[in-house]
Amino acid sequence: MRISKGVPFVAAIAMLGATIAPAQDRVSDDSSVLDELLWVDESESGATDRSGAPDGDTPSDDAGPGSTDEADAGTYDTIPVRRADERTEAARASEPRRPASRLVEEIVVTAQKREENIQDVPISIQAFTPGVLDARGVQNAQDLPLITPGLTVTQQVGSVSTYIRGVGSDTFTLGEPSVATYVDEIYYPMSTGGIQNFGTIKRIEVLKGPQGTLFGRNAVGGAINIITEDPDLDQVRASAQVQFGNYDTIDARGYLSAPLADSVGVSISGFRNESDYYLDGTADGEPLPGPVEQGARGKLLWSPSERFEIVLAAAILDSKFINPGANTEPSQVLGALIPPQDPRNAHYSQKIPAHNEVESYYVRAKAFFDGFDLKVFGSRLTSDIALNYDFDGSSLPLVDFNTLSLASTSHSAEIQLTSTDQGWAASWLKWVAGLYYFDAEQGFNPTYARIGNLSLDPDVVAEYELLGLGDLLSPVLDLVDGLAAFPTGEVNIIAVIGTSAIAGYAQATATLTDWFDITLGGRYQSEERFCVECSSGLRNSDGSVGIKFNDFDKNSPGARSRTNSFNPKVSLDFRPSWSWLGDEPLLYASWQRATKSATYNVVTILPVSSLEYLPPERITTWEMGIKTRVFGGASTFNAAVFHNEIDNAQVQFASLLAGGTITFQSADQRIIGAEFDLLTPVLPSLVDGLYLTVGAAFLDPEYTEFRDAKGFDETTGLYSENNDYTGNQITRVPEVQLSVSLSQTLTVPGGTLEAAADYSYLSEYYFLPQSTDNTKQDAYGIVGARVSYLYEPWNLRVTAYGRNITDEDYYYGRFITDFGTLDTMAPLALYGLRMNWEF
Repeated sequence: MRISKGVPFVAAIAMLGATIAPAQDRVSDDSSVLDELLWVDESESGATDRSGAPDGDTPSDDAGPGSTDEADAGTYDTIPVRRADERTEAARASEPRRPASRLVEEIVVTAQKREENIQDVPISIQAFTPGVLDARGVQNAQDLPLITPGLTVTQQVGSVSTYIRGVGSDTFTLGEPSVATYVDEIYYPMSTGGIQNFGTIKRIEVLKGPQGTLFGRNAVGGAINIITEDPDLDQVRASAQVQFGNYDTIDARGYLSAPLADSVGVSISGFRNESDYYLDGTADGEPLPGPVEQGARGKLLWSPSERFEIVLAAAILDSKFINPGANTEPSQVLGALIPPQDPRNAHYSQKIPAHNEVESYYVRAKAFFDGFDLKVFGSRLTSDIALNYDFDGSSLPLVDFNTLSLASTSHSAEIQLTSTDQGWAASWLKWVAGLYYFDAEQGFNPTYARIGNLSLDPDVVAEYELLGLGDLLSPVLDLVDGLAAFPTGEVNIIAVIGTSAIAGYAQATATLTDWFDITLGGRYQSEERFCVECSSGLRNSDGSVGIKFNDFDKNSPGARSRTNSFNPKVSLDFRPSWSWLGDEPLLYASWQRATKSATYNVVTILPVSSLEYLPPERITTWEMGIKTRVFGGASTFNAAVFHNEIDNAQVQFASLLAGGTITFQSADQRIIGAEFDLLTPVLPSLVDGLYLTVGAAFLDPEYTEFRDAKGFDETTGLYSENNDYTGNQITRVPEVQLSVSLSQTLTVPGGTLEAAADYSYLSEYYFLPQSTDNTKQDAYGIVGARVSYLYEPWNLRVTAYGRNITDEDYYYGRFITDFGTLDTMAPLALYGLRMNWEF
């Protein structure tokens, strides 16, 4: 192995060198001790022999101090250093088996629609296999940000809001997410009813930054790409996991794959999770019920030849949960009669159940030719959620929404061509091209609001008038006064948005020299958005609508729009031979654009003359990054700096007094940031199997133009207009995010023992653009720990785990309404025992 005395490298990790680099200046009269200090196992460094050079290579004359070349022999002429390849077979056999950490894997990703080593892809990306996820304690989407700096996942009203590098969307209704989710290359457009439990998977990829060229519509913030296992045609494979935890948690999942014939294989996976709810409290006088989630996926693979295969797949997800929001800070006017709630022991006037059903069916066919591979995809996805939400978050029966169906149905089809190593110009050109079609309908059909108790009480109305609020509240008071003539006192709302889009895309990477590549790509898309049915009116006792306030469809004026967009990408990739940057460094600089769909404000209670149109969200991004291996190839270091400019970012706002319950606003944003991640052995010459993982993201996220914004008065809590939030911090985006993990793997009788501890930190952020104290999440840190034992003869792993073991108090979400701040708390300490078995 080569020895380097203080080789400089990237400044961000220079101070760690003294701790984690092999002991370089240590000398000893005992050559075996020195030999052990210099030896880095090939499984850790990625090298193919212990000399420090790849197969077939020998250290060059300029290998530097410490080289075993004859030219440098005099450097350590008094120290007899034995080369690793001079070890006898007997000596090697007598050495103890070195433990292998699950964190050290060569991961292949498909971020550019072809299989590539993650370190060769000029994109900021983090990928996790099941072993890495288990080793890091990740079980679902809520856990991913703990190991992925720059990614935040929060909740509101039963929906998941995902942000990457500060770009995301807080929508839970009719706007689509700004971070695209793909499962087996099929786009999932639903923020509500998405993948809450990963089940049995092959790999998760988190692609940071816009992915508008290859991943298309709505990937303005990035993409989460989930890949599941295909059936195995050669052997039977099986795995199972069962987990027991506090709150009477019982989670189980299983996977079975088997060949049915030489060319046919089938697989099935399933899971079921249930527990008591981690918060105390009641809804309609009954204890809050715990969540139950279950699902299954089946695949059939037919491969009649090496040149063709087809996969048929179906998946279902069924989940029952609640979506509480405790009113901890009632507003001074509409919330004047509400006593503040304890967010961990709240009481609600209405039942707040939610039931979600997701079904997906898709087909993927591949044909392999000498010059290119052909892929054809087709899918049909449906999601239907029924829920009841206590809008005032209190024990008083003021306002709640009963959603009978928040449904989404989508179809997609794609044809994709990818170059191969045998094609024309394959030695210097790689390319991918395709056509994509998508159509969908999504929205409430119907939901109805019960708001009668707000105004039918004469004393309440009189109190508002005494406060001088009669003029301000007159639209709502007049509306609810009219409800007295109807038995139910309910407003019926139907709000369904349609989408039809077609796109063509291409991307090519040309190798111009042995150290320089250029990538050019682009996607042209034509998309139509329209109102399928958007109406509101008074609901009769038989469920019919008596008097309609609004009634629009796609033929109504201003209820249909088309957006044509072109999203280009340019990337310059450099592979210099500068040793001070590490082993085989990749430097890249890129510029790209992406577009997110337009939408309409269609959820309205009060009459409106026309539907308000929200233009497409567009992002332009500049990025520079490095991917390299340092410390002799034993450590992986990746870093990037970036600048995002977002025009017409869609920001959601909810208020009864805003003319509708849920509306979108447009704002311009700017995000400047930097991030890095490092995986390295700690003192590898002294300690086997000890690894440190460090990742961090630093963001400067702000609204650069956000005038005439909607919000709530900080004193009274009443709805207000014409606010200026320019310069405020973008919602749900911390400025600093840090993740640190230390893992030790030891060889013990019967197998390996693994112990790990981790810490995740997020600085303060806000849940509403007005950035007031009642919308704030203070900075917090999460501590976790795990100990696992793998009994190798049975391939059985037993893990004891704890998450948030310091009982850190923080929010899953804060939902601000006219009645106050509704808080949903994250769980305190979670702990349990997990068993994994593979066959």
